[in-house]
Amino acid sequence: MQWCMSETITLFRTKPSRYLSHLIGHEGPGSLLAALRSKGWAHELGADDVSKSFREFSVFTVEIELTM
Repeated sequence: MQWCMSETITLFRTKPSRYLSHLIGHEGPGSLLAALRSKGWAHELGADDVSKSFREFSVFTVEIELTM
């Protein structure tokens, strides 16, 4: 899944999308990935922002490798 997030110049120092990527992409106990794995629904999960390429916004990506 991908979507655009507003990244204005004033938010450059706080990088809110980086916080979000760390929260969603966390793999430890109590994480989204741990919950999906415990149900047998997913193998892997990754979250990242591509704010390096764009000045006004970032493209936020969440990838989940589902089980069969």
